[in-house]
Amino acid sequence: MSEVVLATHYGQGQGITRLDVQIWNGTAWTTRSTDATIDWASDSGSVELAALPLPAAVSTTGVRLVVKAASHTWGNLSVNEISTR
Repeated sequence: MSEVVLATHYGQGQGITRLDVQIWNGTAWTTRSTDATIDWASDSGSVELAALPLPAAVSTTGVRLVVKAASHTWGNLSVNEISTR
């Protein structure tokens, strides 16, 4: 995979805004992207995508997101889907 893609609606109100992307190397979690930021363009019910490219393509059996910041307009955060490319 070369990037992680997050899908959410109401991104400006409840989307993740800063995170680390980690992959499983078979033994431990390894950070591949530190302090990635997302600037959501909308705050509507339409699902918006945010692609987070990795510095280099990797092969892995697991992906973990370490959320460091999010918009909390309604007191929570939301992610509709996490995928990889």
